[in-house]
Amino acid sequence: MNDIPQEQFSDWSPPPAFVGLDSLRVLVVDDEPAIGKLLRMMLNDLGVGEVALASDGAEALQFIGEHEGRINTVISDWNMPKMTGIELLRQIRTVDARIQFLMITGRPTAEAVMEARSLGITAFIAKPFEPELIREKLQAVAAGAVVPKPVPRPRSGPEPAAPVRLEGGQALRMLANRWS
Repeated sequence: MNDIPQEQFSDWSPPPAFVGLDSLRVLVVDDEPAIGKLLRMMLNDLGVGEVALASDGAEALQFIGEHEGRINTVISDWNMPKMTGIELLRQIRTVDARIQFLMITGRPTAEAVMEARSLGITAFIAKPFEPELIREKLQAVAAGAVVPKPVPRPRSGPEPAAPVRLEGGQALRMLANRWS
């Protein structure tokens, strides 16, 4: 019988199916309370570490700003009043490119998908969705299989002489106030 040398297993890591979701701290953003509650229940059943709800983009920005560094994943509806999911993604990316962002949509057009990808979206979730799809997407996030790309900021005009540096929470609170 041939034995496989142990060193061949030294760089083995578990496939995503074995990755737990308890390290995720998710903010669900949806203007329909029933959908938000359903997603929270689903995420809790899947073993997600923490789940918070926001009813719109401005509330989400406020929450993220007040809990700086706490949220590592956002699951947002695309179509919401006040601020769409894509606008929320754009605002979050200006201050923290590390937050994973999953967008729920019922009508993913090619243009919308391209815009979201240009902003560094992590994944799309098409309506209607099953818990298994949510689990697969979140396991990929928890395993580090998907990492949002930093968004290059367009430059226009001369650089400011002394840029003002805001911490992530300050910037998000300012953005939330602007959208309120």
